[in-house]
Amino acid sequence: MYKITCEQCDNVYIGETGRKFSIRMKEHAMSKAKRDDKSLFGKHCNDDGHSSQAAEQKFGTLRTETFTRRRKLKEQLEIVRAKKE
Repeated sequence: MYKITCEQCDNVYIGETGRKFSIRMKEHAMSKAKRDDKSLFGKHCNDDGHSSQAAEQKFGTLRTETFTRRRKLKEQLEIVRAKKE
């Protein structure tokens, strides 16, 4: 699970992936470049005119989880926590 913080407005995006973290981050950037809605973070960058460049974002790993169901449940819990902050 990971967290992306937009350095231009401090919005937080929580996500999960069973793949390499670096690959998923590239997909978020590609979503912005292609102007599609496959990534909420990419959509945010497009809608608000923000950059998706790694140098302008704060990426972090929250935790690791091997089992898909547990990972998705923990992702939802992290999203709820982030909304309360």
